[in-house]
Amino acid sequence: MNNSNIIDYENWWKSYLDVNKFDPGTKIRKEIIDDEIKDKKIETVLDLGCGSGELLREIKEKYPNKKLYGGDISSVALKALEKNKITEKLYKVNLNKEFKINQKFDAVIMSEVIEHLSDWKFVFTQLGKILNKNGIVIVTTQSGKRYFHHIKVGHLKHFTGNEVKNILEKNGFRIKRVNNIGWPFMNIKNILASLYMKSYKGSMSLSDKITMKLFYYLYKVSSKKYGPQLVVVAEKK
Repeated sequence: MNNSNIIDYENWWKSYLDVNKFDPGTKIRKEIIDDEIKDKKIETVLDLGCGSGELLREIKEKYPNKKLYGGDISSVALKALEKNKITEKLYKVNLNKEFKINQKFDAVIMSEVIEHLSDWKFVFTQLGKILNKNGIVIVTTQSGKRYFHHIKVGHLKHFTGNEVKNILEKNGFRIKRVNNIGWPFMNIKNILASLYMKSYKGSMSLSDKITMKLFYYLYKVSSKKYGPQLVVVAEKK
């Protein structure tokens, strides 16, 4: 995640670390991204909006030879990730502004990031500068209605596939994949999550975690063509 309001964002990580860790959507997105970067030609991977590094840890376990990098606005998240020593380098970046990363990568990931950006189109103008030729960008974000819990955790906008596709093509990318997934169980979980977040106190009970696990398996049998989870993969020309 990424947010232009640093104070709120730091507080987010203090309050919602468990929610992010156990969210079934997080697990499904890890599996999708893992599959996209398995090619041996992809040696260097940057996770923009890496947070506390749940995704990077997963990648390191599956692909220990890949060189991993992270970028985020949160000092709290970056310090937590740095302790794990799984990245080559970490960058403190505000994706609403021009950011300085003086190297290029074979893959850049932005997973559940652009919905938090006040100037979401701007970050796409920067991607070409940090990707090698034929490098890929993997974007996951949300489509459809913004529920209470989305707004609570800082979602400013939800997207259509065409919006993300068009901005990538405008900035010199060739689209490899655009699809939505998750209907109907992600939709059901969104309704339940909004009710849950209204009374959330900063930690999850055992029953909460079991419920999250159940929804993970329900997500596995959900639609691969329709739903609120948007996945876009594109290649730099």
